[in-house]
Amino acid sequence: MEIKQSTSALALVFFMVDSTDHVTGKTGLSPTVVMSKNGATFASPIGAVQQIGNGFYKVVGNALDSDTLGVLALYATAATADPCAMAYEVVANIESDSITAIAGVDDHITMYEEGLDVVIGSAVRTELATELAMVDAAISTRASIASTGAQIAAFETA
Repeated sequence: MEIKQSTSALALVFFMVDSTDHVTGKTGLSPTVVMSKNGATFASPIGAVQQIGNGFYKVVGNALDSDTLGVLALYATAATADPCAMAYEVVANIESDSITAIAGVDDHITMYEEGLDVVIGSAVRTELATELAMVDAAISTRASIASTGAQIAAFETA
C-alpha cells in the first residue's frame, strides 16, 4: 500500500491472529508496535495504536510516522497473538493526487471553454448582423422587375 509522505490522512492497518489456531482475528489486545523507516532502526510510532475490530488494529495516521520516503516496515506483537509484519511504501505523490489535480484542470478547461463559447458566440452574432445588413442594403438598392424588364426591352430595340 502506498502512503503519501508526511501525511496523517491514512492509518496503518494491520491484522492480529490468535496464536492458538493462527487464523482467528484476535480482539482486545494492546499490541506493541515498532516501525522502521526505509531500513532505519525500529522505533515506536508517533500515532496511537487502536483496535478497529475483528482482529484489525491501526496506527493512527501521523505525519512524522510517514516523513521518510521508501519502505515503512511495521512489526506488531501481543500476548496470545502471532506477530504481524507489514510493509508500506512512502511516496512523494500518490495516484489519487494526480487524479485530483487533473480533475481540477478539467474544471478550468470547462470554464475556459464555456467562456470561449460566449466570446465566439458574441463574435458570430456581430459578424452575422454585419453580413445581414449588407445583404439587406444590396436587396433594397436593386431595381424592380418592371424597370428591369423596361431596360431589357429598350436594349433589344436599339
